[in-house]
Amino acid sequence: MRARVRAVTLDAGSTLIHWCAPPAERFELLCRRAGIPLPAGAGVEAARAGLRFQRRYGAPPGGGAEARAWWAAVNAESLRAAGVDGDLAVLGQRIHAAAQGVGAAFVPDPDVPAVLEALRTRGLALAVVSNWDGDLAPRLGAMGLARHFAFIADSTVVGVAKPDPAIDHLTCRSIGVPPESCLHVGDRPETDVAVALAAGAIPVLYDPLEAWDGPEVRVTRLLDLLGVLDGLETGDPA
Repeated sequence: MRARVRAVTLDAGSTLIHWCAPPAERFELLCRRAGIPLPAGAGVEAARAGLRFQRRYGAPPGGGAEARAWWAAVNAESLRAAGVDGDLAVLGQRIHAAAQGVGAAFVPDPDVPAVLEALRTRGLALAVVSNWDGDLAPRLGAMGLARHFAFIADSTVVGVAKPDPAIDHLTCRSIGVPPESCLHVGDRPETDVAVALAAGAIPVLYDPLEAWDGPEVRVTRLLDLLGVLDGLETGDPA
């Protein structure tokens, strides 16, 4: 029998916080900045297609012309799924150019205030486990979120990255909860689900665009974590 859940760890990017906006709203925002009208209600399908394209073809090149071409192709795939006409390669480049003006602005997921309060009320320890570039703790602090977490594992700071289970083990030791009593939620099957399984924790895939098929327990809203926790208590996490 699995131990009672005593802690929840969350990925940062595209889970706890989002670059400039949540996924569907972000693509709509970038299209507006690029002067490209989208059909009404097409943002979700466009963002879903772009995400699947990224996962299918792997990580983008490190920079320069190859990276610009890669992101233009992602954007073109999104536009195609949205039913946009025209030279999609050129339009994809316009969206990428518009994205460069956004900077490194992040916003919390819409459910974050309510879900963190609900998890705190349940007496659960909270931590962040994220592949990040070294400034996650101050960034979360500036957003008023760091205070909710007993530990923030920024991969650059701690020296190990998901899916290596060492980052999960380090986090669990830091918060005083064994991995089998931790639930980890994140948006990437290849890192978040994989690290939880490797460490012996409970994985939950955050899939707001309903982009993935697989056996994982998944949620489309962070508030749905509360139902998952209730299910784990009763033996039915689905």
